[in-house]
Formats: sequence, C-alpha cells, structure tokens
Amino acid sequence: MCCPTDHAFVPSLEAPAYSSDVSPEPRLACSQDVQSWLDVVLEVEGLFGPMPDFEGHIRRGVRRGTALVVVGDDDRVAEGPGAAAPSEPGA
Repeated sequence: MCCPTDHAFVPSLEAPAYSSDVSPEPRLACSQDVQSWLDVVLEVEGLFGPMPDFEGHIRRGVRRGTALVVVGDDDRVAEGPGAAAPSEPGA
C-alpha cells in the first residue's frame, strides 16, 4: 500500500479486464513500488539492454504523480502477459 503523501490525487483510470492475478486497474506508483520496479528491470535488461538511471526516473514520476503501476496479489509490480494484456475470452 502506498503512502498518500507520495503524490497528488489523480482520478482512477478505466482499464480492461485483466487476469485474476493482477489488479484490474492501474494505480499511481508510490515510493514502496520502487524496489519492485527495479527487480523487474533486472529481469528484462537482458532483452532490452541497460536502463540507465531507471530508479531516478521512476522516483521522479512518483513525485510528479505521473508513474502508473499494475500490481499483483503480492502488491509487487506485475510483470508478464497478465500485466499488459486482457485475459482471453472465456478464460
């Protein structure tokens, strides 16, 4: 759960239905999400290359109230297909 002082209020965003292991709607990222984001970055750097100063960028986005995140049931940044794509019809 995020600290309410991390960012200004931004209305919730409407999102498509996602798989059951992730939150159905993105929310504003907060300071508690930074380490989880960095864990994801470490996993994908082999595919996308180095991401210099990613931590600085995410912290700046949190302060500005412009960083969005989708989290899983464990309250960590969601990764993989369930985080980016609606679930299959009838699934």
